[in-house]
Amino acid sequence: MGAASDPTTPRRVRLDRDERRTLIARACAELISTEGYAQTSVRHVAARAGISTGTLLHHFQSKEALLTATLLQVSDAFVADIRKAA
Repeated sequence: MGAASDPTTPRRVRLDRDERRTLIARACAELISTEGYAQTSVRHVAARAGISTGTLLHHFQSKEALLTATLLQVSDAFVADIRKAA
């Protein structure tokens, strides 16, 4: 019996571009909050998101581009929370 037919093997879920980018940015935010930006590598973010480094770099060409997207996502979530509370 192969791994593809093994019921204990998690099935990969195909996400659309925006969902994948959101997942990656969330993983990045989690790591930055616990490890700091300097200690957070693209490889660590990819591992936290459950994807390959190549997949991450397909969506974000650099660590700096990933940071920008992460900061935008965190600030958007913050603004949404403030609006909800107001």
